[in-house]
Amino acid sequence: ETFLDSGIKTVIYHAQKNERLKPFDVELLKVLFMTRYVKEIPTNIENLTTLMISHIDDDKLELKKEVENSLKRLIRETLVQKSGDEYIFLTYEEQDINREIKSINVEMAETIRKISEIIFEDIFPEKKYKYSQQYNFPFNQNVDDRLYRGSQANDIGVKIITPYYETQVELTSQALKLMSSGENNLIIKLPQDTTFLEEMEEVLRIETFLRQTGGSTSTAEIEDIKDRKRREAADGLTRVRELIEEALKSAEMYANSQKLDIREKNPIDRINEGLKILVESIYHKLHYIDNFIDSPRDIENILTHNIVQVSLEEERDNKLALNEVANHVERNTLRNIPVTMRSILNHFSKAPYGWNELDIEGLV
Repeated sequence: ETFLDSGIKTVIYHAQKNERLKPFDVELLKVLFMTRYVKEIPTNIENLTTLMISHIDDDKLELKKEVENSLKRLIRETLVQKSGDEYIFLTYEEQDINREIKSINVEMAETIRKISEIIFEDIFPEKKYKYSQQYNFPFNQNVDDRLYRGSQANDIGVKIITPYYETQVELTSQALKLMSSGENNLIIKLPQDTTFLEEMEEVLRIETFLRQTGGSTSTAEIEDIKDRKRREAADGLTRVRELIEEALKSAEMYANSQKLDIREKNPIDRINEGLKILVESIYHKLHYIDNFIDSPRDIENILTHNIVQVSLEEERDNKLALNEVANHVERNTLRNIPVTMRSILNHFSKAPYGWNELDIEGLV
């Protein structure tokens, strides 16, 4: 240890005197220091376990458990920091900054807001689901019952459930089927692994620390640590996105009282497939229209009996839709409820119809 910097010696000396640590922890701490600047050796649990083997007949599985428990103790004492899958030895100055960062409180609402932003702005940025050439359905965006930005008054929605979701009941498959029966949402339940949420909280703590200390003057060493923290936060955000993508690939999906059988694949395709099932269950009279109006000019031509007219064949094609409109007008007339073009448009543009405005006008 004679070649060690005095600051590093002090860190190790205090670790040796710390009654909450074991001799094995101190030895692991030394290994972490020695590998700190060796980029060729990622300091993950597997590599650290290999480096801690002292006898050829050591039980590697037992040693791995010992390394895992030791790392937890070293992290608790702010001697080591976890970054992704790797563990990093901390100098005295880094320990002070890490303690300050650890003391910063992050509201759960802020964590969920950032998770929502990653999901709905980065991974699945579409604001409307394209069901077909004729139909695009806007949808509400919701994570853990917290609505994301934008209009939230749409007929359908995507609801993400994270491991932080607060509920009074266990979210069994049956409970989620029941939940989906009372909501017009595609419900996506992420796996119970909280790593991406914990990483997001750490990123938010670092960002808060950097904002709070941004205007203060400090030593070159502290500024260097802050620069590393900026890179750490950026790397953390990248990891959070990757972890959420992986979670969405295998997440359970529910709609219309059913657990959906959608195989594991990229999140965009999975969510779109789930939305297709949801749309067809909510707008179950969507298919009543099978001849579409392409432009307002077609409406004018129908009204004036000029170039374009609705043929008898087309009337048969749209017969179900025409019957729905006729029955709606008849029912309201019998009840002395005023019927206007606007009231008809409002009625048939919503579930269970979801028809386009031009097509409704063409029917009328």
